[in-house]
Amino acid sequence: WAAGGLDLPAGFELQPRYSDISEMLDRKAAGIRLYGSQVRRLFESEQGMQDDLAGFHSRVALFGGVDGYAERYWTAIRT
Repeated sequence: WAAGGLDLPAGFELQPRYSDISEMLDRKAAGIRLYGSQVRRLFESEQGMQDDLAGFHSRVALFGGVDGYAERYWTAIRT
């Protein structure tokens, strides 16, 4: 898979995996808040950050067939 600049060995491909993070979303927001000077620049407000965070992770969950909020990660598998 070279489109993203990652050369995998022959016989391998990447597949997405999804993990439910619904119980951790508040902790993620708390971690982002540690970079307070960035929140206003990136999100305009704390509420904007929370809305964007929830919106992004709910779309990932929807795409991955997970209820609530999710994160996607990639695993290499043999083909």
